[in-house]
Amino acid sequence: MTNRIKLNISQQEYTAVLEDNPASRQLMAKFPMTLEMEELNGNEKYYQFAESFPAADEDIGQIHAGDIMLFAGHYVVIFYKDFPSQYRYTRLGHIENPQGLAESLGPGKAVVNFQK
Repeated sequence: MTNRIKLNISQQEYTAVLEDNPASRQLMAKFPMTLEMEELNGNEKYYQFAESFPAADEDIGQIHAGDIMLFAGHYVVIFYKDFPSQYRYTRLGHIENPQGLAESLGPGKAVVNFQK
């Protein structure tokens, strides 16, 4: 499995490295895909899938800009700010160089294209 992917957000391209786990493999099986992601809490964008992904939730403690996580088995989340968190997530991967990510995602909804 190649775990490097590309994300295109507002005409900016980012490289991400995905974890080698069942949830990431299920997500990659959907590529290429474009998601309209919702804003939440001024630090993340999320998309809710109808289907469930295999979760292996853990206490993360600290979120970093560029983290890509699975929440509650259905939500794929891209974080664009660093902050402490008491929530449990399954790690999907991270964006290698998240500089400018918050600006690319912008306020409100964001359209994100995922591809291998």
